[in-house]
Amino acid sequence: MILALLSLAPSGARAASVGHFRLALSTPPRLQGIGSGVSYVVLQPWEQAEARRLRQRDPGLKVLVYQDFGSMTAGLGPDAQSSSGVPFRTATRQHPDWFLADGRGRRIQERGYPYLFMADVGNPGYRRRWTTDVLHLLRHGPWSGVFMDDVNTTPRPEAGSAVIAGYPTDSAYQAAVRGMLAYAASRIRGTGRLTIANMGGWVDHPAVVRSWLRYVDGAMDEKFVKYSPAPGQGYIGVSGWLSQLREVTSTVAMDKTFLAVTAARPTDAQAQLYGWASLLLAGDGHAAYLAATAYTGAEPALPAYRTRLGAPAGRMHRVRGGAYARSFADGLVLVNPTAHTVRVSLATLRGSRLARASQTTMRPHTGLVLARAAARRRSPARRWPLVAALALAAALVLLLWWRRPRSGRR
Repeated sequence: MILALLSLAPSGARAASVGHFRLALSTPPRLQGIGSGVSYVVLQPWEQAEARRLRQRDPGLKVLVYQDFGSMTAGLGPDAQSSSGVPFRTATRQHPDWFLADGRGRRIQERGYPYLFMADVGNPGYRRRWTTDVLHLLRHGPWSGVFMDDVNTTPRPEAGSAVIAGYPTDSAYQAAVRGMLAYAASRIRGTGRLTIANMGGWVDHPAVVRSWLRYVDGAMDEKFVKYSPAPGQGYIGVSGWLSQLREVTSTVAMDKTFLAVTAARPTDAQAQLYGWASLLLAGDGHAAYLAATAYTGAEPALPAYRTRLGAPAGRMHRVRGGAYARSFADGLVLVNPTAHTVRVSLATLRGSRLARASQTTMRPHTGLVLARAAARRRSPARRWPLVAALALAAALVLLLWWRRPRSGRR
């Protein structure tokens, strides 16, 4: 979840359309440096003026309103607006049965977020009220759609040790989530608005999320390739890394949007580049990236983000030592997802005419985004003297040949 208050890649000729997005959930959001490569921005519901300004400046930008799907927040923002579809006070006063409870009837607070109380997503009344409130918000605001947080494949990380009455197993809870997604998302999409869901526990339940994707326009993995913000910690193992890259390709194959968040502090350039390069290996359209922990909207932009790679020139493939590579029309992407150092021979890789180096050494959990070295071309003004000199030399040779002594001449 995110802070409420504040087979692998297919080949193809299309351009590498892996962009960026912003979760700007602080108040106020910090979006002064937002660039043209950003395709989605998520804002709190009370930031309507900012949403309107962003869409006026860039009509193609998708601006989504944040609403918690699986929990209700006890706090309120400016103008008494709530960041959860159903306000906490409404449920407390009118429908206490909309809260999840343990075996003793006590409400369950999310672990680490004491102001968030888990909702009973299987309750028909909660589903209807959440959908009604969100539709009202979308109709009366400048929003492109809704970003739904806490769409979880399991309640265990949030519930902790609490035993949830009514949902003793993950499969029971998953059935409740699926029912609410089918109800709410279909009605929201029916109005022409977007639905993007933060799918919790995706890497552990890929088949479940794949079955949920048909209900929404896109989904986010908040723990993409690295789940801890601490530098050097929280990198997912190779098998999990490969599973997450399959998340990307399966989502894009369904013509859905994939949003990837890598947990990285502003100064952790290694993690930022590692996540970006990993997404480039699998992304082939409809994918966007964010490296962040605070979600203020002011995340740093690496120089590598501006590298022009062009269209993919093939599939992602494993190279000797355990690294993975993908060639592009104008560059090459390399990732080492292993826990050991890998030496990669660039000379053996298609698209490796990038620099004078013939090989590179990659430390564990690192990525490289390399641009092809542009061939030197002479400008027309510089070519003409050479052409003229060659023409003069050719004329001189011809003249000498014509005037040479000939045998048998009388």
